[in-house]
Amino acid sequence: MKTKFGMIFIILTSSLVSANSESIHIPNNDRQPLNIANQPLSVDKLYNSYLSKQVSERRLAEMYFIGVIDSTEGTEWCGFQSVKATSVQELAFSAIEAAIHTKPSERASKVIISKLHNTLPCKEQK
Repeated sequence: MKTKFGMIFIILTSSLVSANSESIHIPNNDRQPLNIANQPLSVDKLYNSYLSKQVSERRLAEMYFIGVIDSTEGTEWCGFQSVKATSVQELAFSAIEAAIHTKPSERASKVIISKLHNTLPCKEQK
């Protein structure tokens, strides 16, 4: 009984510690999925993950950028016909890079969407 309680305590406390990390929380093993504990992802956590020395953490940050860009294209911003995809991703990162100094706790997706919306607005359809 004590062993089971001890294991549960270790698991719970390790989850709390990793949830407060400075970057995206990566599960401890491959059987654990990413979950909502990473949301809302702040500017500082996304920035730190994007610049991480760990390739897996950088890839998660890149996928986050791609997800925000993809899910908002055509509604919040437009321009894949005239702008290279890599340029859009660089624009999104530049928004995070600027916000790291002014609003590090801001929701990262909000900052990215705002930058894309203001830089690559959709034209009114008639």
